[in-house]
Amino acid sequence: MTLRVRLPLFFTVLFTQFGSAVLTFFLSLTVLMQTKSPLAFSQIVLIGSVVSLLGTPVIGLMVDRYPKKPLLLMAQLTSMLILAMCFFFSMGQVTPNLFIVILIVVLLNLMDSLVSTTILASAVHLVESEEELGQFNGLIQSVDSASSLLGPVVAGAIYPLMSLDMAIGLELLLEGLGLISLCFLSFSNRPFQQLDDDIVDGNAKEEQTLKAALSYLFDQKVLLILLFGMLVMNFLLSALVIGFPIIVTTYFSENSLAVGILEASVSVGMLLASSVFAYRSINPDKISLIIKSWLVSGFCLFAIVFGVTIFKHNLFFLLIFLVVINLMIGLALTAGRIPILTLFQKQIAPSKQGRIFAILDVLVQVSVPVGTLIFGLLFEYFPILTVFFVSGFLMLAFVAYLSRFLKKKDLL
Repeated sequence: MTLRVRLPLFFTVLFTQFGSAVLTFFLSLTVLMQTKSPLAFSQIVLIGSVVSLLGTPVIGLMVDRYPKKPLLLMAQLTSMLILAMCFFFSMGQVTPNLFIVILIVVLLNLMDSLVSTTILASAVHLVESEEELGQFNGLIQSVDSASSLLGPVVAGAIYPLMSLDMAIGLELLLEGLGLISLCFLSFSNRPFQQLDDDIVDGNAKEEQTLKAALSYLFDQKVLLILLFGMLVMNFLLSALVIGFPIIVTTYFSENSLAVGILEASVSVGMLLASSVFAYRSINPDKISLIIKSWLVSGFCLFAIVFGVTIFKHNLFFLLIFLVVINLMIGLALTAGRIPILTLFQKQIAPSKQGRIFAILDVLVQVSVPVGTLIFGLLFEYFPILTVFFVSGFLMLAFVAYLSRFLKKKDLL
């Protein structure tokens, strides 16, 4: 990727994602500290998630129907307008106005979804060849990982120093910088690849539906298999979402530094993997890389069982072991995600990518909460290490079957 594309893309994603990460965590601290009610914020998060889930299909249609850069500019301007209104109405308030908090959470969820989906669907308009898609996705993932890692840290540092209106003002400033960076981003009018048949036959308007996108996806057998595989992985890895905090609170409840290191290590692994894709020449569309990353994830679940059993009486070695496992999981998650995104960008017609990525986003948003709910019940009634062992076994068995199936079809 040329520096002319890399720099404005980097700063556009950085300012929008990092600002949202800071403000979202700041809002959680504000509500929790001032209302003393975790239920209050969980309800706010639930509202934001539901609205985002319902809005994602509409976002996919918008991304395919309208030019990418004007759509991004509209998203940024809308965010800035609503943030400016929230800033004005929150000035001088000691306790947070829940309506303003809900409005900001919903806004951030919707606009972040619109920006991320539009940028993913814009890859073929921003890079000059297929070889650059891996670097493009690596750059996006590295900035996302860095924002997820540093956003809560910065929010925690500025919370004692800033009021809510000042935090909103900071986010407004970052969104403005993102808007400036976006203005320098050059989009090609025609993608470097042309896979569209629906444009040629004059039925473009008829094809601009989610049903048409789903039908198109079902014709792409390899992508459909990988999509199903990713959903299974997300579901099984939900064991980590519930189980890992239980391990942390059981063995490190009085060591806040250890808890912080463990929480950050997954993001560090994701950042390292995405940086490698962004700045190294790696063939990102090999299915074998995806399968290997899923195998590593399965072995990591197994390793947690044996590691906790062996090191549970030596917390120092247990901490080092769990940090290494988290780093490997972060590396594996990103090393599997970037090739999938690259294959989708290369093999899906550009005029359908917005809807396909929106469908992908919806499925991920649904699979993770479902997995979290089911594993929450499993951890309630079964020993934690037993659940990890079964989850690791199921993951490795699924990946082995999938690998054998792909080899039979000469796809691996």
